[in-house]
Amino acid sequence: MDFHAFHTQFPSDSVAFEELRALSVLSPGASFTPPLHPTQLYEAGGETLIFGLLLALRPRLRARPGALALIYAALYAVLRFTVELFRGDVARRFVAELATPRLAAWLGVPPHEPVLLSMGHVGSLLLLGACALGWARRRRAWAAAS
Repeated sequence: MDFHAFHTQFPSDSVAFEELRALSVLSPGASFTPPLHPTQLYEAGGETLIFGLLLALRPRLRARPGALALIYAALYAVLRFTVELFRGDVARRFVAELATPRLAAWLGVPPHEPVLLSMGHVGSLLLLGACALGWARRRRAWAAAS
């Protein structure tokens, strides 16, 4: 899939433009940002898909208290981790800056910027681990209740 097709430019009155201007990333006199991924839309679309999936799963999971919440948290962690890959946000913090030019080029983000292990990635991985632990604990309770 060519992710370059999803790029958009943000105007001078946008938050993205202001942040990039404050970091001196924009050329003088620019009225738009360079092409960026509209990650806000990716997040909204992903959340809508998660909502639909949870609605479909709800009848099957009625006998398992907490299952929908754990599934939501796990799916949100995966969504957030994925959206973080597309951010191309020079201001975010990284735990370890892993510049992967090939992955960056495939994702359509600047190849010189790190792609992996931002604080958002770490938070997503921690949440996913907590969900796995919570599922294991709840599974025992569900088995005992059956």
